[in-house]
Amino acid sequence: MRLTVEAYAATRALPYVSDVKIEKMSVIDNAMDKAVAENDLDSLTTLNQEFHRTLYTVNPDQVTMAVIESIWLQRGPFQRQVLELLKGFYKIDRHKQILAGLNSRDAAALVDATESDIRESSWRAGRKILTSSPSTA
Repeated sequence: MRLTVEAYAATRALPYVSDVKIEKMSVIDNAMDKAVAENDLDSLTTLNQEFHRTLYTVNPDQVTMAVIESIWLQRGPFQRQVLELLKGFYKIDRHKQILAGLNSRDAAALVDATESDIRESSWRAGRKILTSSPSTA
């Protein structure tokens, strides 16, 4: 569900994205890089949501943010476990690809990067958590 709703929100936001918003998202992404380097998972969580929210809410007609935030809220505890495995699964900075898609105004690249971001953080790490015994997760 997250893949579908967030890819839709990103696509719908694209026509409204300005260079100023892209720069704001770049600043957020740089702060995320610092949080990853410092293993600051609390800041990383907040910044990740801010990054995506900044994109999705640029669309003045968006109605998806309430749905997206509901999904984020329901996944909160699980997402924290995923972040603890981040370095093992997140080899490519998909936020930089999202920014590249925005800069080039390429909807297909934006959707691909958004979906890859979700897949690599949630699906791969999540699958490991769900299939591991508590002592190996």
